[in-house]
Amino acid sequence: MNRFFPILTILVLLASFLPAGCGGLPPRPGLSSPDFNTSRMVGLVLSEKVMVNFKRDAGMGATPLRDAVSRYRAELEPGGLDVVFESRGAGGIYLAWVDAGRLPEDLSEVRVILTGHVIERLVNIVSTEWPPDKAPALSGPIAPGRVTYLGMVVRNIKLRPSVDDRAEPPVVKISVESDPEGRGIAGAVRENPWLGEMLLNPPRE
Repeated sequence: MNRFFPILTILVLLASFLPAGCGGLPPRPGLSSPDFNTSRMVGLVLSEKVMVNFKRDAGMGATPLRDAVSRYRAELEPGGLDVVFESRGAGGIYLAWVDAGRLPEDLSEVRVILTGHVIERLVNIVSTEWPPDKAPALSGPIAPGRVTYLGMVVRNIKLRPSVDDRAEPPVVKISVESDPEGRGIAGAVRENPWLGEMLLNPPRE
Protein backbone atom coordinates (compact mmCIF):
# COMPACT_ATOMS: atom_id res chain seq x y z
CA MET A 1 0.00 0.00 0.00
CA ASN A 2 2.79 2.43 0.89
CA ARG A 3 4.39 1.78 -2.47
CA PHE A 4 1.41 3.23 -4.35
CA PHE A 5 0.66 6.15 -2.02
CA PRO A 6 3.03 8.65 -3.74
CA ILE A 7 1.56 7.71 -7.15
CA LEU A 8 -1.94 8.26 -5.82
CA THR A 9 -0.89 11.62 -4.38
CA ILE A 10 0.39 12.79 -7.76
CA LEU A 11 -2.75 11.62 -9.58
CA VAL A 12 -4.97 13.40 -7.09
CA LEU A 13 -2.86 16.54 -7.42
CA LEU A 14 -3.06 16.58 -11.22
CA ALA A 15 -6.78 15.79 -11.13
CA SER A 16 -7.37 19.03 -9.24
CA PHE A 17 -5.89 21.29 -11.95
CA LEU A 18 -6.27 22.11 -15.62
CA PRO A 19 -3.85 24.06 -17.82
CA ALA A 20 -4.37 27.81 -17.58
CA GLY A 21 -6.03 29.36 -20.59
CA CYS A 22 -7.81 26.22 -21.83
CA GLY A 23 -10.27 27.09 -24.59
CA GLY A 24 -13.85 25.96 -24.87
CA LEU A 25 -14.62 26.49 -21.18
CA PRO A 26 -17.45 28.66 -19.86
CA PRO A 27 -16.46 31.93 -18.13
CA ARG A 28 -14.85 31.49 -14.73
CA PRO A 29 -17.10 32.26 -11.78
CA GLY A 30 -16.82 35.77 -10.41
CA LEU A 31 -16.42 36.75 -6.80
CA SER A 32 -19.65 37.09 -4.88
CA SER A 33 -20.39 40.57 -3.63
CA PRO A 34 -20.92 40.64 0.15
CA ASP A 35 -24.53 40.25 1.29
CA PHE A 36 -23.83 41.73 4.72
CA ASN A 37 -22.97 45.14 6.16
CA THR A 38 -19.27 45.71 5.46
CA SER A 39 -18.91 49.03 7.28
CA ARG A 40 -17.28 47.30 10.28
CA MET A 41 -15.52 44.60 8.26
CA VAL A 42 -12.02 44.48 6.83
CA GLY A 43 -11.65 42.68 3.51
CA LEU A 44 -8.37 41.00 2.53
CA VAL A 45 -7.73 39.57 -0.92
CA LEU A 46 -4.92 37.51 -2.50
CA SER A 47 -4.27 36.53 -6.10
CA GLU A 48 -2.61 33.24 -7.00
CA LYS A 49 -0.41 31.83 -9.74
CA VAL A 50 0.21 28.08 -9.97
CA MET A 51 3.05 26.54 -11.98
CA VAL A 52 3.35 22.77 -12.51
CA ASN A 53 6.85 21.63 -13.51
CA PHE A 54 7.13 18.20 -15.10
CA LYS A 55 10.88 18.30 -15.67
CA ARG A 56 13.81 20.69 -15.39
CA ASP A 57 13.17 24.04 -17.07
CA ALA A 58 9.76 22.92 -18.35
CA GLY A 59 6.46 23.80 -16.79
CA MET A 60 3.02 25.21 -17.42
CA GLY A 61 0.56 27.47 -15.69
CA ALA A 62 -2.40 25.76 -14.08
CA THR A 63 -5.61 26.68 -12.33
CA PRO A 64 -7.94 24.70 -10.05
CA LEU A 65 -10.92 23.06 -11.74
CA ARG A 66 -14.28 24.82 -11.70
CA ASP A 67 -15.77 22.51 -9.08
CA ALA A 68 -12.86 23.01 -6.66
CA VAL A 69 -12.92 25.07 -3.48
CA SER A 70 -9.48 26.33 -2.48
CA ARG A 71 -8.53 27.90 0.84
CA TYR A 72 -5.47 29.50 2.39
CA ARG A 73 -5.32 29.40 6.18
CA ALA A 74 -3.53 32.34 7.75
CA GLU A 75 -2.78 34.18 10.96
CA LEU A 76 -2.97 37.94 11.32
CA GLU A 77 -0.43 39.97 13.24
CA PRO A 78 -0.78 41.76 15.53
CA GLY A 79 -3.53 39.96 17.37
CA GLY A 80 -2.93 36.34 16.34
CA LEU A 81 -6.35 36.08 14.68
CA ASP A 82 -6.95 33.01 12.47
CA VAL A 83 -8.53 33.75 9.08
CA VAL A 84 -9.41 31.72 5.98
CA PHE A 85 -9.06 33.00 2.41
CA GLU A 86 -11.42 31.20 0.02
CA SER A 87 -11.61 30.86 -3.76
CA ARG A 88 -14.24 28.91 -5.67
CA GLY A 89 -13.57 27.57 -9.14
CA ALA A 90 -10.82 28.77 -11.43
CA GLY A 91 -10.76 32.45 -10.50
CA GLY A 92 -7.48 32.40 -8.59
CA ILE A 93 -8.67 35.21 -6.29
CA TYR A 94 -8.91 34.50 -2.56
CA LEU A 95 -11.05 36.67 -0.28
CA ALA A 96 -11.34 36.85 3.50
CA TRP A 97 -13.44 39.07 5.77
CA VAL A 98 -12.45 40.05 9.30
CA ASP A 99 -14.59 41.80 11.91
CA ALA A 100 -12.75 45.05 12.62
CA GLY A 101 -13.90 44.76 16.24
CA ARG A 102 -11.69 41.70 16.67
CA LEU A 103 -8.56 43.63 15.69
CA PRO A 104 -6.55 45.93 17.97
CA GLU A 105 -7.93 49.47 18.08
CA ASP A 106 -6.50 52.01 15.62
CA LEU A 107 -4.70 49.27 13.69
CA SER A 108 -3.76 50.60 10.23
CA GLU A 109 -1.71 47.71 8.82
CA VAL A 110 -1.66 43.93 9.19
CA ARG A 111 0.81 41.17 8.46
CA VAL A 112 -0.75 38.00 7.06
CA ILE A 113 1.19 34.78 7.71
CA LEU A 114 0.06 31.89 5.52
CA THR A 115 0.02 28.59 7.42
CA GLY A 116 -1.53 26.16 4.95
CA HIS A 117 -3.45 25.57 1.73
CA VAL A 118 -6.14 23.07 0.77
CA ILE A 119 -8.03 22.23 -2.43
CA GLU A 120 -11.29 20.38 -1.98
CA ARG A 121 -13.28 18.58 -4.65
CA LEU A 122 -16.06 16.05 -4.39
CA VAL A 123 -13.66 13.12 -4.65
CA ASN A 124 -10.35 14.32 -3.22
CA ILE A 125 -8.52 16.78 -1.01
CA VAL A 126 -5.01 18.14 -1.59
CA SER A 127 -3.44 20.01 1.32
CA THR A 128 -0.13 21.67 2.17
CA GLU A 129 1.11 23.15 5.45
CA TRP A 130 4.12 25.32 6.25
CA PRO A 131 6.08 25.35 9.52
CA PRO A 132 6.32 28.74 11.28
CA ASP A 133 9.92 29.30 10.21
CA LYS A 134 9.02 28.83 6.52
CA ALA A 135 5.56 30.39 6.44
CA PRO A 136 5.24 33.06 3.72
CA ALA A 137 3.86 36.44 4.75
CA LEU A 138 2.31 39.52 3.15
CA SER A 139 1.52 42.94 4.60
CA GLY A 140 -0.82 45.76 3.75
CA PRO A 141 -2.80 48.73 5.06
CA ILE A 142 -6.36 48.19 6.25
CA ALA A 143 -9.48 50.25 6.89
CA PRO A 144 -12.98 49.22 7.99
CA GLY A 145 -15.37 48.99 5.08
CA ARG A 146 -12.58 48.54 2.54
CA VAL A 147 -10.77 45.63 0.86
CA THR A 148 -6.97 45.42 0.77
CA TYR A 149 -5.10 43.65 -2.02
CA LEU A 150 -2.15 42.00 -0.26
CA GLY A 151 -0.35 40.61 -3.30
CA MET A 152 0.25 37.42 -5.25
CA VAL A 153 0.95 33.93 -3.97
CA VAL A 154 2.99 31.75 -6.34
CA ARG A 155 2.79 27.99 -5.87
CA ASN A 156 5.43 26.07 -7.83
CA ILE A 157 4.65 22.35 -7.96
CA LYS A 158 7.57 20.19 -9.07
CA LEU A 159 6.88 16.58 -10.04
CA ARG A 160 9.86 14.36 -9.27
CA PRO A 161 10.92 11.30 -11.29
CA SER A 162 10.21 7.85 -9.96
CA VAL A 163 12.85 5.93 -8.04
CA ASP A 164 12.79 2.12 -7.93
CA ASP A 165 9.36 2.09 -9.60
CA ARG A 166 7.98 4.46 -6.97
CA ALA A 167 6.70 7.92 -7.77
CA GLU A 168 8.28 10.51 -5.51
CA PRO A 169 5.84 12.95 -3.85
CA PRO A 170 5.77 16.35 -5.58
CA VAL A 171 7.66 19.26 -4.05
CA VAL A 172 5.52 22.34 -3.47
CA LYS A 173 7.40 25.62 -3.11
CA ILE A 174 5.55 28.80 -2.29
CA SER A 175 6.62 32.40 -2.66
CA VAL A 176 4.84 35.72 -2.40
CA GLU A 177 5.00 38.92 -4.44
CA SER A 178 3.81 42.28 -3.17
CA ASP A 179 2.52 43.13 -6.69
CA PRO A 180 2.27 46.92 -6.20
CA GLU A 181 1.01 47.36 -9.78
CA GLY A 182 -1.96 45.10 -9.04
CA ARG A 183 -1.44 42.83 -12.05
CA GLY A 184 -2.87 39.83 -10.24
CA ILE A 185 -6.09 41.58 -9.27
CA ALA A 186 -6.76 43.70 -12.39
CA GLY A 187 -8.92 41.09 -14.15
CA ALA A 188 -11.03 40.47 -11.06
CA VAL A 189 -11.61 44.21 -10.66
CA ARG A 190 -12.86 44.48 -14.25
CA GLU A 191 -15.22 41.53 -13.77
CA ASN A 192 -16.42 42.63 -10.32
CA PRO A 193 -17.10 46.38 -10.16
CA TRP A 194 -18.05 46.16 -6.49
CA LEU A 195 -14.52 44.98 -5.70
CA GLY A 196 -12.98 47.93 -7.52
CA GLU A 197 -15.18 50.32 -5.54
CA MET A 198 -14.12 48.79 -2.23
CA LEU A 199 -10.39 48.33 -2.89
CA LEU A 200 -8.19 50.41 -0.63
CA ASN A 201 -5.26 50.00 -3.04
CA PRO A 202 -6.66 49.55 -6.59
CA PRO A 203 -4.43 48.48 -9.52
CA ARG A 204 -2.30 51.20 -11.04
CA GLU A 205 -3.33 52.18 -14.55
